[in-house]
Amino acid sequence: MPERGAFGRMLRALAVSPGPSSAVSIGADHVSVVQLARGSGPPQLAGYARVGLPDGAVTPSITGQNIQDAQAVNGAVDEALRQLPRRPPRVALVMPDGAAKVSIIRFDEPPIRVADLDELIRWQVGGSAPFRLDEAQLAWTPGVRDDAGAQSFVTVLARRDVVKEYEAVCDAVAARAGVADLACINLLNAALARGAGDDGGDWMLVQTVGDAASIAIVRSDRLLFFRHMPADGGRVEDLVHQTVMYYQDRLGGRGLMRALIVGEGHVDTVIAERLPELPTERLVDRLAPLMDDRGAGGTAPLELLAAPIGILLRDRSRAVEMSAA
Repeated sequence: MPERGAFGRMLRALAVSPGPSSAVSIGADHVSVVQLARGSGPPQLAGYARVGLPDGAVTPSITGQNIQDAQAVNGAVDEALRQLPRRPPRVALVMPDGAAKVSIIRFDEPPIRVADLDELIRWQVGGSAPFRLDEAQLAWTPGVRDDAGAQSFVTVLARRDVVKEYEAVCDAVAARAGVADLACINLLNAALARGAGDDGGDWMLVQTVGDAASIAIVRSDRLLFFRHMPADGGRVEDLVHQTVMYYQDRLGGRGLMRALIVGEGHVDTVIAERLPELPTERLVDRLAPLMDDRGAGGTAPLELLAAPIGILLRDRSRAVEMSAA
């Protein structure tokens, strides 16, 4: 049974062996793979690759079938893995954000006993879940405690059969998925591993994938806000502006230190125009040193490697522990 992680080490007790050194990321239009170099020194990429997918081969969904063309997806992952220096028997798996639901719930006085807290979280999440909880994988981690003492909890909910679709791709190419997680969650882990939360302030991450987007606000290393916008959900620049306003008006915003940008488009330009006081930078600029010195082989834009890099770096950073509910 693979470890299923979210913003850290979900079900860490199941991962008694060292984590994988290779990762597979499956998106709507491509797959990408990365492999870390062996050794105890600073992490470096040993290899990486990207292979495109036919239109419609993967359709991320919380409730429906995700892998529409298993033959094409299996072939793409196999082709990508062949480009790594070492063919891995075990990998970390990154799924698209649209395959699961991330929510943040708050309790004024959460139960002290973990069993009671589990039950309360399941009841709260189950009320808005689009499927039965006995069909789902649910995990949570403490989020931010506000000035009034209310405690938030970050929850990640995915249908078991959806997760198994992605795991089946890895099984088909003889690369067992030892851990599975979401793309944006591991962009956050990549950012944390490269110092994004070291100053203790609030910061934002914006990811764009085609017309879809995910946006997160983090206080040091605790998730404060998260929203995923599907391809037909509107314009990402409007989402960013609305999120900043919500942060300031409803979340007791202390001021964002920076916005980290991942993906296509000109989100950084839009932020500079609408929110000139908010500094922006590309997450890939923080990840670029991983490709220095050793000259990792492969062909793929670093933007497309950030999430699988993040899932491999999370054990080297202040990752947030997740508990199964």
